[in-house]
Amino acid sequence: MLIVWIFCLAGFARSQTPVHRLSTFDKVPHKRLLSKLHSYEINDNIINWVTNFLTGRKYRVRVNGSYSSWAEVTSGIPQGSVFGPLLLLLYINDLIDCCGTFSDIYLCADDAKIFHHNYIASW
Repeated sequence: MLIVWIFCLAGFARSQTPVHRLSTFDKVPHKRLLSKLHSYEINDNIINWVTNFLTGRKYRVRVNGSYSSWAEVTSGIPQGSVFGPLLLLLYINDLIDCCGTFSDIYLCADDAKIFHHNYIASW
């Protein structure tokens, strides 16, 4: 992070996109996560167990005492489980490779900050 600060002081403009843990956990699509697990050649028995862990979950919303209809949960990793952070790490494992040459990514546990380079030097 110190290097990022030095670049900013030197006149290089950078935009920051924080990826916060709570939204990250909520946004992981189940189908894409399972596809990544297959690409890592994880044992089918484990993938079936993960599928059972993620599927069959439902939610509804209450507003002013009225409830919505139940809906199936198709994305998100259950928070508060021991297994959830591991699934998130497997999902974002290739994030650094996908950011490309014009971005820096800083990962800490399940948080990420992505900096896009706009190299507009003042010197």
